[in-house]
Amino acid sequence: GHPAPLGDVIFDVGLGYQSRSIHAGSLLSTWSKVVGNWWPMKSSCAVNMFVFPIGTVAYDIPKPVQSIFFPFESGVLMTLTSLRVEIDNGQAILSLAQPARGNPIDGDFAREFKDVIGQLWDTPGLRGVLLRADGDNFSFGGDLKSFLPVRDNLAPLVRAWTADLHMGLQRLWQLPAPVVVAVQGFAMGGAAALLAGADMVVVGESTRIGSAFAKIGFSCDSGSSVTLTARMGPARAKRFVMLGEILKAPEALQTGLVDRVVPDAELQANALALAQELAAGPTLAFGEIKRLFLKAGSAFAQAQLEDEAHTLARICLSADAKEGIAAMAEKRKPVFQGR
Repeated sequence: GHPAPLGDVIFDVGLGYQSRSIHAGSLLSTWSKVVGNWWPMKSSCAVNMFVFPIGTVAYDIPKPVQSIFFPFESGVLMTLTSLRVEIDNGQAILSLAQPARGNPIDGDFAREFKDVIGQLWDTPGLRGVLLRADGDNFSFGGDLKSFLPVRDNLAPLVRAWTADLHMGLQRLWQLPAPVVVAVQGFAMGGAAALLAGADMVVVGESTRIGSAFAKIGFSCDSGSSVTLTARMGPARAKRFVMLGEILKAPEALQTGLVDRVVPDAELQANALALAQELAAGPTLAFGEIKRLFLKAGSAFAQAQLEDEAHTLARICLSADAKEGIAAMAEKRKPVFQGR
């Protein structure tokens, strides 16, 4: 490692990340957890531009439970805590792999998702990505069970999770290869934003996609304000989030949230076929098409993600948010007081 004395605080930045620019966000993501309460970090900042207040408090920078520091190669099969990674002839398949828990978006997922997407950038010959999920449901979104015990001081957890998740999302959106997502069952909250960021979204006919943030007194995160707006338009996306709507597959298709609706039994095969079709196409051109559309439609996406994270960290401390979490755990309707 390379201990870096900054005032009275010593930071060990030797986390094993490679020094190339594509991995810089990993360090920035980790550091932003430490200074999140002081300074709104942005992942594009140069390392030597960080401003740290001088203090005497020792901070323990969390290290990944299982870090990935090498490019994926063809034929790889790797199972992590929440994700499974398969690479075959340039086609990557990422599977959400905790079906018994409803494939939650939690700290493990956020960290592993960021690392995996980062390594896909260095994977030789990558031509396409298929994102899918094991089990009956794509994902129920954020793990509310983790929120309940710390609901009176939830902001640090929100900042920690979003530091990793939002970095992973930016890497996914900018990945210069087509990304297809297959969605079955329910996709809620942050999972809806995740799927909306893919280039092509294929869903089963019984799929339900919902935004549950407002139902528990939360503002949105996971890039919801970016990806949902890009697919549905600002007015429709805002209504979707504010009303906490749950859209059936045909409704989602009509709004532009998804691209194809197929019979449930054909979902995985159909999505894989589409992913393979795109993977056999002009990858360089696809990458530039993605970049141009991202630039045109989401010029301030990075700042927007940072705004989402800090807004949710503030809102989650409200009385309404605490009531929403408690009501969800107690399986009752929340009673909001507007404070």
